[in-house]
Amino acid sequence: MKKTALPRTLSALTLATVALGALSACAPEPAPAPTPSGPPPIVPSTPGQCSIPTDIGAFRADLLAGINAERAKKDLPALTVSPDLQQIAQQQSCDDAVQGIYSHTGLDGSSYEDRFKRIGYSTKYAEENTGQGAPAEGNDTVKTIVGFWMLSTYHRKNMLNKHVTELGIGRAHGGNGNDFWVVDFGKP
Repeated sequence: MKKTALPRTLSALTLATVALGALSACAPEPAPAPTPSGPPPIVPSTPGQCSIPTDIGAFRADLLAGINAERAKKDLPALTVSPDLQQIAQQQSCDDAVQGIYSHTGLDGSSYEDRFKRIGYSTKYAEENTGQGAPAEGNDTVKTIVGFWMLSTYHRKNMLNKHVTELGIGRAHGGNGNDFWVVDFGKP
């Protein structure tokens, strides 16, 4: 029986494959991708660019009454104030004031669901309404805010959600002269 030699290119290819396999066997395992530990932490608003109006208490009470009046028209129970939701709503209104726009995204890139999770609150019925208005033009009154939200399918749905039981209200004055308000709705 006659032996035939393999062509040189095949031998070199085989040798390279074996060498590569041996090298990869010695290589360390790639580190697993880090899993996020939770939503990003709250980043405080830039000082001096957000101020809380002095009438915040009256504004919150009036807005709560306005929202509950609309709920009463639909035979829905009145909402109560949650200090935790109040905290995240106030922070987001300051973030909006710093950004100069009303948004559901915080300065740290968080969504309202992220902010609910941070305080250990269920996101099953988490909702958020935002808005802005120029006090000098009178378009930041509770009547105007609630009236606008009742005309918006999305905002009206949030206010009249039969599953939510609590809310938090925030308001901040921005460097652009507008006030920014946020209402977070939820159920513990």
